Amino acid sequence: MVESWSARVLHHRADDGLLAWEIALPPGFRCPPHEHELSFFLVLLAGELENQYGSSTIGFAREAEVFHPAGTVHSSVAGPRGARILTLEASPRWTARLDGRAPLPDGPRRVTGGDGGVTRRLLRELRHPQPCSELMVEGIALELLAATARTPSELRPPRWLPRLLERLHEEIDQPVTLRELASELDLPPARLAVTFRRHTGRTIGAYRRELQVELVRRRLADRRHADEPLAAIALAAGFADQAHCTRVFKAATGWTPGRYRAAALDGELAAAS
Repeated sequence: MVESWSARVLHHRADDGLLAWEIALPPGFRCPPHEHELSFFLVLLAGELENQYGSSTIGFAREAEVFHPAGTVHSSVAGPRGARILTLEASPRWTARLDGRAPLPDGPRRVTGGDGGVTRRLLRELRHPQPCSELMVEGIALELLAATARTPSELRPPRWLPRLLERLHEEIDQPVTLRELASELDLPPARLAVTFRRHTGRTIGAYRRELQVELVRRRLADRRHADEPLAAIALAAGFADQAHCTRVFKAATGWTPGRYRAAALDGELAAAS
């Protein structure tokens, strides 16, 4: 399968239920969604790589280990320089060693607390096998599994996300900044921004603009608000003024609010949308 995707296997070894691979992905490499039968760790050694897992995406950092449980389905895209990756697959017998001790995650998870040392040791055993290399690889596998079980889940939606989404919906008319939201959640602004985008696919600003445009669209199409001034609708949606609302609404829909309202109330909603 790897060769059919124009990828090159640079090194490979198998050790009693453990499979290690060093693979070179060509520039612009893309592979379709596929399933992995075994649990595995994936590490980016060089280049750029992004994996898509349904609605979630991971952009890999160099030497950051990411655990994937058995059955993981994902697609991959390499950057313009290609990518070189290291993977370590573990059979169910290996992952079962944690049974009764700690649960493994049911989705992809970055392993925290490492400095790349585990990856470099594994790569050394893969490229330059020595006596007892199989024992070294086994020890590395156990070390990675234990670190995974100890790592707090970052790829599941955090508990604060539903509250934040609810606030953005309910207080759409209130101005807010990333720094204010981060302070209320006791998070660094950068972490809030990255986590929000990872789980929603949008920045907080883009998500809020979508809510604003949708509120304006509903008001304009509602005959009960047929006489409501456009400026009032703009303020209710949290825009600074009518001109701001018009710019954003037109960019999102291709219509000015006035033309959208006329088309909607004339029964031309299909054309308007």
